[in-house]
Amino acid sequence: MGPAMILNSPLGNSHSQFFSQSKASPNFAAKISGKLKPLAHRYIFITVIAILLLCLLPTLGPAAPQTELPPALKEALALHTDGQVKEAIDLYNQVIEKNPKIAEAYNWRGMAYEEIGDTDKALADFNQAIQIAGNYADAYNNRGEIQRKLSKLPLAVEDFKRAISYDKNFAEAHYNLALVYEQQKKPHEAIAEYREYLRLAPSAADQNEVSAKLDELTKVAATVPAPRPQPDATKSTKRAAGGTAPNMGPNAPFKMPGAMDFAKGAATPKFDLANSIFSILSYAFVGITLFMIANKTATPLPWLGFIPIANMYLMNSIARQSFNNFLLYFASIPGAVLAGLALALLGSWVIAGVILLISVIAGMYAWFRISFGMAAAMDADTIWGILLFIPCTTVIGLGYLAFFKK
Repeated sequence: MGPAMILNSPLGNSHSQFFSQSKASPNFAAKISGKLKPLAHRYIFITVIAILLLCLLPTLGPAAPQTELPPALKEALALHTDGQVKEAIDLYNQVIEKNPKIAEAYNWRGMAYEEIGDTDKALADFNQAIQIAGNYADAYNNRGEIQRKLSKLPLAVEDFKRAISYDKNFAEAHYNLALVYEQQKKPHEAIAEYREYLRLAPSAADQNEVSAKLDELTKVAATVPAPRPQPDATKSTKRAAGGTAPNMGPNAPFKMPGAMDFAKGAATPKFDLANSIFSILSYAFVGITLFMIANKTATPLPWLGFIPIANMYLMNSIARQSFNNFLLYFASIPGAVLAGLALALLGSWVIAGVILLISVIAGMYAWFRISFGMAAAMDADTIWGILLFIPCTTVIGLGYLAFFKK
């Protein structure tokens, strides 16, 4: 529906009548505001009720669901653990054929392929597991072990560090990283990783062997200058391994498929000149247009248009709305906090969703009043209130009111 059709529609006519009546009768806008004000209080009341439900009805809504492995995958894992590797691979294949989005199936099948010496298939499976679950620490560790065996030591170091970054108690990844540092002739780094391994796995079966390695490496390190300490944004740790086999049981920590890869986001951002210029121009445009609109409507403190958050207060003032409406616009902030508490304390997605929904609706209602109030304050047609209300066209509405509306 285009702007002209909206204006000619019943919706457009009703808004046009609203603006015309508000111009004709000075008390009309006050009466409407008096009717709308209780609605804002009603939204606040609903939010309070939601908070009471959060405190008094903790049994509402189910707890966050737990990851449940398919029975066939558990059976394959049991065969794998018992040493029936080829039978386990056949069953892994069936599981993956039915559901190709289970990262654990690829990870464990990759481990099985590694055991029978098929490095290429193992590497492909670990890659697929990481693609499905970008923060799957065990898959990174297993892929790093393949890279180490292929003598691709820099790639192995990267994978082990990534595994450590996703699980802060991953002793095995520290052990594997220490092995790589030994191969790279970096005794100081190897010593640090072995010590961390022993700290995380104090009862490891190979404790004496690792202690002997530490003694040897300490002698070597005495003849090698220590490297300068460098901050490692990716460093943090995974679970201790029982025995020599990787921990692949059903109780092993597993990050849900599709989770965000936070380690990638830890890289130093590059300066983008074009985006910076665009951001500055956008900021200046909003500030200038709000300054001009405030002057045209005789609204005090027009310079607030150049200050973030304060510019929302200025828009609220231009629209002749109350301070409560300004506060209502930011209802999503306490709403998000309360929703987070609902999840953390009660594990209830239902209560969290209700709180978020109420807070978002409250904020949209406040923004609706600001948008159409600004249009009314400038004696603009309804369509400009609509354009102000829609986020992607707000700047168009601001530009029209500032530069073309007298």
